[in-house]
Amino acid sequence: MKSVAIVIPVYNRIKITKRGIDALERSLALYDLNGSGTCKFTIVVIDDGSKDGTSEELANNYSKVVVLNGDGNLWWSGAINLGVSYALDNAFDSILLWNDDTISAEGYFVELEKAILDVTYKNSIIVSKIFWQDAPDTLFNFGCRFDPKTGKTIIIGLNDKDGPDYQKPTEIDWSGGMGTLIPLDVIRDIGKFDNINFPQYFGDADFFLRAKQFGYKIYAMPGLHVWNDREATGSSLKSPYLKSYIDCLVSIRSQFNVKQNLLFIKRHAKGSRPYFNIGLFYINFTKQLVKKILRLSYLKDLMLSLRLVFFNHFINRIPFNFIRIPLMRMYIKIGKNSNVMNGVIIYNKLIDKGQIEIGDNCVINRDCLLDGRIGKLVIGNNVDIARGTWIFTLEHDVHANNHHYNSGDVIIEDHVWIASRVTILPGVKLSKGCVVAAGAVVTKNVPELKIAGGVPAKIIGDRRSDLSYTLKHFPFFSY
Repeated sequence: MKSVAIVIPVYNRIKITKRGIDALERSLALYDLNGSGTCKFTIVVIDDGSKDGTSEELANNYSKVVVLNGDGNLWWSGAINLGVSYALDNAFDSILLWNDDTISAEGYFVELEKAILDVTYKNSIIVSKIFWQDAPDTLFNFGCRFDPKTGKTIIIGLNDKDGPDYQKPTEIDWSGGMGTLIPLDVIRDIGKFDNINFPQYFGDADFFLRAKQFGYKIYAMPGLHVWNDREATGSSLKSPYLKSYIDCLVSIRSQFNVKQNLLFIKRHAKGSRPYFNIGLFYINFTKQLVKKILRLSYLKDLMLSLRLVFFNHFINRIPFNFIRIPLMRMYIKIGKNSNVMNGVIIYNKLIDKGQIEIGDNCVINRDCLLDGRIGKLVIGNNVDIARGTWIFTLEHDVHANNHHYNSGDVIIEDHVWIASRVTILPGVKLSKGCVVAAGAVVTKNVPELKIAGGVPAKIIGDRRSDLSYTLKHFPFFSY
């Protein structure tokens, strides 16, 4: 008879633990009915100092469950090692790594028995096909691969639907602790999990990669189905973001722990490229922090103000067009051969420079105001806007008791010509080739090739120009 200790580390979540053990015992009862009886499975729970009465609850209500107790400092690898020691002391043949939130298929242990008895996999590590609990036909993984040249891990089948590619036993590099069978002879040969360097994360990957170095094979088995709780997997940035970011980098419970990542790379990767890649990873991780912080309203308002101050008081005063225009493109979209003269004021959203778009071959003269705070301002190609024109996508409602504002996109199509000191209000569309006379206040759409003027602007004529021209105004200086 083959004896297997199902090793489950737990800490302070008695409801989840009980639900998981209940499900596990139901699966084992089905094995007792449908299996050959050549395997004996024993549930071994390692409670690492829970304060919620986990040990007492299990001892009182789960007579078949062996409960081992830690002092709160075991973490995952240490808890697994305590279970390994128990299995070694009691002459088990294998351990089966398990989580308290893992759910198995009804016939799981019958399938596992077949794999245990198959001589093809003698002294091999056997891992399960893992699905998401909230998407039962979608894979979390079918094992993982590790590239020592890059230091990168590939999760096989991540978020794929189960299909033909995952229907045969597959040799892999490593897997996690959900439904992983390890013969104790492997542990006698290579040692236990490294709870000193990898107390929580990387303990599993480090063990499997060491096993491969000793010549042992690891197989992902298509018939061993388990489901993992996505919500309980890994760390992530959450509010308060700065504290969460620091915790992610230094906490033992974080897969982003810098020290453990570097130790893992040092032990299992080759060359300098893995260190370069891990550096890029942390740069991108830091960018996530910045983006999340900038979404906070008070910081968003502050950063918006500072960015606009810098643009409107420094960048737009630079007289050299070839310097000023590239800097302006950090704030708004400017097409090819377009010139936005110095002294142009912009109001824009913090990050979304797409709120203001200027097409190709346009000229926006001095002292204009371009507003992209709420609505979008889209300017087409070959548009000529003279000095002192103000274009708004936001205005206050004079009839609102709370001084509320109204907003609307402003669309200016190709070859529109706007003369000096024009004011254009939210929601207006200036159609292709139309002209707006000096000093006009535009409150309504202007049709194609029409001339509008006055306060408020009205149609006063037709434009008869050939619209095949291309504006070319890009002097060395703005003056």
